[in-house]
Amino acid sequence: MSRIKKHLTPATAIAFLALVFAISGGAFAATGGGKASNKLTAQTAKSKGARGPRGPAGPAGPKGATGATGATGATGATGPAGPAGPTGPASSTPGPAGESVLVSALDEGQHGCNEGGTLFTVGGKEATACNGENGAPGTSVTSTEIKVGETACNKVGGAEYTAFEGKKTTICNGTDGTNGESVRIEPFEGTHEPKGISPCEARGGTEVESEPAKGKVKSYICNGKNGSGGTGGPGGLPKTLGKKGEPETETGTFSAHFEGQAYTEEPEPGKTVANESGEYHYDSPISFTIPLKEATTKVYYITLAQQNAVPRTGPAETECPGTTEKPTAADGVLCLYQGVTKNGPATEELYVSYIQPPAVSGSQGAGTTGAIAIVAYEGPPLRSEQASLFGTWAVTAE
Repeated sequence: MSRIKKHLTPATAIAFLALVFAISGGAFAATGGGKASNKLTAQTAKSKGARGPRGPAGPAGPKGATGATGATGATGATGPAGPAGPTGPASSTPGPAGESVLVSALDEGQHGCNEGGTLFTVGGKEATACNGENGAPGTSVTSTEIKVGETACNKVGGAEYTAFEGKKTTICNGTDGTNGESVRIEPFEGTHEPKGISPCEARGGTEVESEPAKGKVKSYICNGKNGSGGTGGPGGLPKTLGKKGEPETETGTFSAHFEGQAYTEEPEPGKTVANESGEYHYDSPISFTIPLKEATTKVYYITLAQQNAVPRTGPAETECPGTTEKPTAADGVLCLYQGVTKNGPATEELYVSYIQPPAVSGSQGAGTTGAIAIVAYEGPPLRSEQASLFGTWAVTAE
């Protein structure tokens, strides 16, 4: 304090007070020209002015640090399904082939069908539809379509059949196969053979052009050489049946006709004309266009009943398995097949009773050039009607 007292003078005191009042809003003015005076003149401080307008906002400060991630909210409801997309391109890979269906008729007693019926076989599986028994209805067979796109048939479509005992059988459609090869066929004459090739030695022929996957391929089918004709000569028939040790078959037809007799005399009143039954024969020649190497004793006549028997037995099964429409014969065998018969009384009375070689009478068999079929008719004498038998034959030789 001694230091402060040293410097404290009236002027410094007034200055100090003036500073205090200036801070508090009032002011004193010192008078006397800077000389010390004991008078203080008080002046009222001026009133505070109105606040000025707010200045413009300053620029935004830098972005603060990112806060921690909040907890995951609950899953919202599923929205509606969008529209279906466009159909994709068809596959170039062919699908598997459809299953084959075998439909077989059933005789009485087969597969539990007392009155017969039908057997469906698909892929090794069997389904049976039986005929009705004793007036009762037969087994109903229903079918349900399997549309294209359903997986039951690998999306190719088909049908499902329900038959015996509710058994179901599915039959699927097959798929489209691949395209075959294109083929061009063009005949040409001997004077116009392909240039630079002459494949047929001026005989003419046919040019065949195919288009497999690896490119076009040409081949040629040439006309045969001119032969001298005649049996056994070049271009003619072979000398005997059987080519180079391989079995060959030739076929033909035969027939027999029994004409009725015209009766001009009328019987006396009260009397009748005798109508005794008898046996009549007709010789029907069979000629081989190509001779056999050797004669044969294996000759058979196959009736219509034997052809239609199921199963076939005897020669009709092993030696003569053909039919009238498609005659066949085993090696070294001559087979005659019964065809249409026309006669008055009964069909079974008209038949082939014997087959013999042309040169030997009473011997069963066929010669190298043919045979004679002895056709028999058993019954009353024919009047104006006619009895006829028609048939086919086949002979095979090595």
